[in-house]
Amino acid sequence: MPRRPINSRGSELLNQIEAMIEDELRHGTDQLGRRVTTRMALDFGGSSVYFPCDKSRRDAQIFRDFTGDNIPELRAKYKLNESTIYQILRQERARRRQQQVFLPGVMREKK
Repeated sequence: MPRRPINSRGSELLNQIEAMIEDELRHGTDQLGRRVTTRMALDFGGSSVYFPCDKSRRDAQIFRDFTGDNIPELRAKYKLNESTIYQILRQERARRRQQQVFLPGVMREKK
């Protein structure tokens, strides 16, 4: 099943929050959480904010978290069933293999 892209408003929101955190990180990590939440309250306070699920980021993280024998932990952490976890792992493995097929500037020899 192809991934649905995050709509532009959702992507814009995630980018805005990411930029906010990066900006606050420039001032150090001391009370980072408090500073970010204060900025979020100032920017978004009083409005309803929907945080979209960025499935491509989630799926990449599931792949990185996978150790070969931790499916139950992944199920609990990401609140997904076992078959969905395996499906994500297959798709991520295929996507990463596809990216490795062609390396920029490297010619592959035909056999």
